[in-house]
Amino acid sequence: MYEIGNNELVSVQYDELVVSRETLKAYLFIIDDEEVWLPKSQVEDIRETECVVDIPLWLAKAKGLETYAS
Repeated sequence: MYEIGNNELVSVQYDELVVSRETLKAYLFIIDDEEVWLPKSQVEDIRETECVVDIPLWLAKAKGLETYAS
């Protein structure tokens, strides 16, 4: 975990980034066989080679992703 400004960020491990279903406002990730939409405005970084996305802690909690965060 690390902080940018006042937002604590977490790195969440994902299985797949579904580029073909990306919209103007959201990315679709597959995490543990579940579809998870994350708003682009809240995604700080996507590291595709590591299958990790950085998002605010509050969003990880809201999406039930705390167990996938580091």
